[in-house]
Amino acid sequence: MRFLIFKLTIFCLVVLRSSANNNFDSNWFSLENILFQTKRLDFSMSFTTTQKPTRRINVLQTQGPTKTITSDPTTNPTDSPTKKLTNLPTTGVPSSFPTDASSRNPTESPTRASTEFPTKKTTDSPIKEKTEFPTENATNSPTVTRTNSPTINPTELASNGRTGLPTQTLTESPTKVISVLPPISSSPTTTPDPCPELGMRFSKEYVERLNEIYGEVSDLNTFDGSDDTALVDRIDALNFILGESLCADPARMIQRYISALFYFATDGENWILNSGWLSLAHECEWEGIVCTDEKIITRINLDGNALAGTLPGEVCGLPLLNRIDLDSNFMEGTIPAKIGKCQNLRNFDMDNNNIIGSIPNSLFNITLLKALDMDSNGLTGTISSKFSNFLNLEHLSLYNNQFTGTIPQAISSLKNLRIAYFDNNNLVGSMPSQICRNRENPGILEQLTADCLGKIPKVICENNCCVNCFDASEEIIEMGIRLSGADAVTTKNTPQEQAIAWLIEDTQSSQNADFSICGLQQRYVAALLYFSLGGEQWITDANFLSSSNECYWHIQGEEEKKGLQCDVTNDGLCISRILLGSNEMTGSFPSEIINLLHIVIIEMDKNRIYGTIPVDIGTRLPLLNEVNIDVNMLSGQFPKSLFKLQDLRVIDLDQNKLTGDIDGLAEATNLKHFSVYNNRLSGNIPNLEALTQLEIVYLDGNNFTGSIEDSLCNNFFFNGGTILEFIVDCDIPCSCCVC
Repeated sequence: MRFLIFKLTIFCLVVLRSSANNNFDSNWFSLENILFQTKRLDFSMSFTTTQKPTRRINVLQTQGPTKTITSDPTTNPTDSPTKKLTNLPTTGVPSSFPTDASSRNPTESPTRASTEFPTKKTTDSPIKEKTEFPTENATNSPTVTRTNSPTINPTELASNGRTGLPTQTLTESPTKVISVLPPISSSPTTTPDPCPELGMRFSKEYVERLNEIYGEVSDLNTFDGSDDTALVDRIDALNFILGESLCADPARMIQRYISALFYFATDGENWILNSGWLSLAHECEWEGIVCTDEKIITRINLDGNALAGTLPGEVCGLPLLNRIDLDSNFMEGTIPAKIGKCQNLRNFDMDNNNIIGSIPNSLFNITLLKALDMDSNGLTGTISSKFSNFLNLEHLSLYNNQFTGTIPQAISSLKNLRIAYFDNNNLVGSMPSQICRNRENPGILEQLTADCLGKIPKVICENNCCVNCFDASEEIIEMGIRLSGADAVTTKNTPQEQAIAWLIEDTQSSQNADFSICGLQQRYVAALLYFSLGGEQWITDANFLSSSNECYWHIQGEEEKKGLQCDVTNDGLCISRILLGSNEMTGSFPSEIINLLHIVIIEMDKNRIYGTIPVDIGTRLPLLNEVNIDVNMLSGQFPKSLFKLQDLRVIDLDQNKLTGDIDGLAEATNLKHFSVYNNRLSGNIPNLEALTQLEIVYLDGNNFTGSIEDSLCNNFFFNGGTILEFIVDCDIPCSCCVC
């Protein structure tokens, strides 16, 4: 029913547009004709309009060099009113840049905005390497960088995403869909269309052309109500075309429609970078789109850009598309069944997403394919012998999935294949001897991996045929000693020894050999948080020590997320937030946290954490934005290195047992919230006039001396400044403070 209502709406919009120009035909707009059109519609079905299922990822957005892949930690986007299909735009162009209406309450955590497009840095793994395909010359060897991120299941992603897009629910399925747009009257019309150069002299011809877009590009069964999300995305894309009244040749209309559909289908509103998208600019000028000189799309390049949703099969309606680069995002669903229509595709790169299902047979029709990079997803099924169709294939990366069966001998016929990664799957049997023989020839199969580790390997690789059959336990122990010291790692039952033992066992099943900053090093520190702070007694264990990537060791609590969250950075997918406040954590503060170099927020307040904060925390963690460890039992010197951080906005360390002074506080020029009340701090209170962003200061319950300069009162809110509240002990002279 919703499609029929949509038809009638488009029909009316076109008529009204012509009416506004005083050029409509009276027969076209007559009551008889409208009734004629109405009778053709089937009103036996009912429909409801609800909010579109959200698809946004669950790590938080930050500012600075780190690229964020989730929502703001302190403000949640509000849902726009549900929109009805009858409210279609007739003029104007929707904005691609959603208004950021969030504001920061002085007591809330500040946010960081991304300013740089994320890139991937090749890890120092001793085994696997990728080669990159040049953008212009599809015949050259590909470049692909392997990241060692374990499979991420779609069920691990929180529902937190774009607003304002409706979800429709059919109470009945229509029996037949012939046209998505309104039926056209057979009676002639003299209503002129504003695009006569296309031979579209009448309004109905423009509508007919839009019908052709649906018929040629989007399968009509897309609109049968079986997938409401897909329906809404395609209607949104058509609304965009209608809204700007695009006048172009048919190929251009199809290209722009597909581009808009890709934006809606992958949650473009919440990408890290979406410059130009849905603007009046040519789609070739939109972020991540690469075109020929004739403005025909050849590449979609949006790696690490927080894409969610599914890949629409309509992208294969772009005739010259030769590269799809969408790795390190949060896309889900299956590989489109009609991916085989992308006949010019050379590089298909969607590793490190949440793609499920099997590899569709149509993919094997793309004989020009040179790189297939689908590792670190949730793909299932067997590895087909049809891989032998890829005679030009040079790079095959299928590791970190859930493939079953054996590795087919047919792969040995791929004489151009240089890299083949099959490890971390459920494959069994022996590596075919024909494949192993290819490794004897220079330039063929330089890298070949399988699950050949352990006393009883799942895949047998004879004569050192595979390159990663090794035990990483010694390297893990060495890494632990480097980060924690030999005594901590080798002494029985210390948190460090427990974390190392767990990590060795974990890597034996995952075969993760990535010792980079955001590889096993960060996984060790994450496990150490659990063992150091009594993880078994936590209110919420937040999926700690699960087999999933540590970036997904979190859950959505009643009021907020708990656990770890990550950002896409130059070093890969790196922990940026520790959100474990009010979680019954007990134990010594793990100093190894300073090895999480991309940390932005540490939130561990209201627990029973003792020990000291590393004095060099400010120099080791340059991206730190918020430190919130109040209401604990921390002791030792106040970490004044925090004052050196130019991005620091919040220091919340009240109700601990910290000692020392706060000299140097005036250097934290962007600080907004400073709360250290009820500690054992002493010394003079520094002159804080230079802190022009300061909003909250709590200094009471300490042993401070001196006085507060009267000139600081000029920075108070009632004098036009920013300070909302400044509390000191009553023995500290201050004419504008509260005591």
